Amino acid sequence: MEAAETAKETSAHRQALAARLKFAKQYKDLTTEEWDDFLFSDEYPKYLFQQPNPNSDIVWGSQESQVPPAYQVKKRSKWIIWGGMTSRGLTGLHFIPQGQTLTAEYYINNILEKEVKLLLHRKNVNEAIDKRKLFSSNRHMTFVKDGAPAHAAKATQAWCKRNLPNFREKTSRPPNSPDINPVENLWSIMDEFVYKDPTPKTVKDLKRRLKQAWKNIPLFTLHDLSHTSCCNGYRM
Repeated sequence: MEAAETAKETSAHRQALAARLKFAKQYKDLTTEEWDDFLFSDEYPKYLFQQPNPNSDIVWGSQESQVPPAYQVKKRSKWIIWGGMTSRGLTGLHFIPQGQTLTAEYYINNILEKEVKLLLHRKNVNEAIDKRKLFSSNRHMTFVKDGAPAHAAKATQAWCKRNLPNFREKTSRPPNSPDINPVENLWSIMDEFVYKDPTPKTVKDLKRRLKQAWKNIPLFTLHDLSHTSCCNGYRM
């Protein structure tokens, strides 16, 4: 039984590596200017009490005793947020209503229609960081998302094909690869502001802090994340 499980895990690991290698080869020759038109997006839960991000938070230590414990609190209040970035700026920050499941229907009607599609109407590069033009031209926009069920649903794929230029099929991105999406690092960067003293005490406070943190992300941070995380990370 254990041998079969090990063989299965080995096979899955090889398939994942093969998918990442194929992906890297596909994008390795893109220029910096082409990367600037990639819109990276994702959802992430933000709790009333800070929780480490396993995808990007790292603690260095020479031995286990130097690593502080990450305490967990059951049934904590939270907001699930959606956001996106290019090297030029940000989308709006979308708050998924508490108790709402991220279904394909909700994703299409409230995020793709009301957040992503409207980005194509932005014209001014001198607006606030979450209001400015994000693409060199609309026809060069490339929308990147992970393989979450709401993202990968047939209805979502069909909507993206109809409405977004340069849409990449769900099979074009390797699974379980949060490290190739720079917005994952953005969530952790926001924490320094969101959870600074005095820490938020209510979900209303948390929402206000998240909005402020989003609007105050420096442009150079987006530039560095987009170019360093992607241009280097996609070249394996």
